Amino acid sequence: MDFHPSERPSEGDLFEFERWDRGYDAEDICCVICGAPSFVVVEEVRNRNLERYKWFVPQAIRAENYHYEKDWDIASLENHDLPLEVLGTDEIEIYGVHYGEQLSRLEPRRYGEHSSKLVHDLYTEYPYVTVHSECLDMMRRLVEYRQVLLSAGVTAGPKHPTTLSQLYEVFEQRLTRVLDGHPYGLKGAPYPRRVVEPHWYYFRDTNLFHNVAWAFGERKVYEYEMAPFPIPGLTQEILSYLRPLPPSLQGKPKLSLELEALPTEIQDMIYNNLHPFVNPGQTCTRALPSSLWRDMLFNRQILPWLWDLDISALQSYPVTPDAGNFLTYEADDVWDWELLVRTLAQVEVFEPGNPLQHAPLRLRNRRRIWRLLEEAEDEDIEEWLDSHVYKRK
Repeated sequence: MDFHPSERPSEGDLFEFERWDRGYDAEDICCVICGAPSFVVVEEVRNRNLERYKWFVPQAIRAENYHYEKDWDIASLENHDLPLEVLGTDEIEIYGVHYGEQLSRLEPRRYGEHSSKLVHDLYTEYPYVTVHSECLDMMRRLVEYRQVLLSAGVTAGPKHPTTLSQLYEVFEQRLTRVLDGHPYGLKGAPYPRRVVEPHWYYFRDTNLFHNVAWAFGERKVYEYEMAPFPIPGLTQEILSYLRPLPPSLQGKPKLSLELEALPTEIQDMIYNNLHPFVNPGQTCTRALPSSLWRDMLFNRQILPWLWDLDISALQSYPVTPDAGNFLTYEADDVWDWELLVRTLAQVEVFEPGNPLQHAPLRLRNRRRIWRLLEEAEDEDIEEWLDSHVYKRK
């Protein structure tokens, strides 16, 4: 893994430490969305006060009034849109390591003495699950995006959640339906520390999923520890991937004029038909003007995981040595915005061996987390169970 110039580790960022192989210090409770620790258990690591761990602050979520329609049936209510209960750090219990404001290690408690806010509790109906506030924010953004599409008549797919409570349901299913296969604690913790995600959270090293002792200080986890936002210099980074249009297509506004001549209803149908724009063909069709791709990107109408691009940057000039005499980024029929958007829409574009593999780690981690949310489906854990537990496939 190569580091982006803005994120090269400083002295002390990568380190070695001796971690006990048993006891609560060997276990990390993890966010159900991204799979990284939601809380730094080990005091030695916590005392390093490293910037990249400051977003590891646990919250817990649960859909209010969520329940199964029948006691004997695991099918839940259809199309539910229930309020999402969100508990802060001071309100939750993490078995053995955290209880409210007390950050020191706790002595094990008998089952009956646990609070009702115990997270990942397999022995209660509809348990709380842990999340980072940043991951929860991205979850809200995905739901907002899908709600906008629904209002325009565009569906997300039959099993893709469109509400916060439906996404909670996916996490609840992954927690409660897996009786064998959770990465449990190494000693004393009867509750899963990391909830199963069918793709192992897209960790390139799958041992990171199975091992409840996070590899703090090691290079292989460095990018997953980067907060997905804010990303310093994000807009300029995205603009650095932009290339000029082929000379034969520059300065020809014909497509723009033809599109503007269409009725508004037809234009809306064209825009809506692009969604969801995930892994599209990488060959540009040139069916839409390049400036339209630019406007959709910077007006949050496509690639919703890039919600914080700064539109004022379009008034700037390219700073690359080969930019020549190009105009600003907002100049029409000069820049190949379609190619840029199609490239960014590839789900693995930032992974090693792909065109943008040298992107900032924060950007790579954001795309991974958005992909995990975007691909989550109702009952997606059933296929995983068939393959890995019941061995039916």
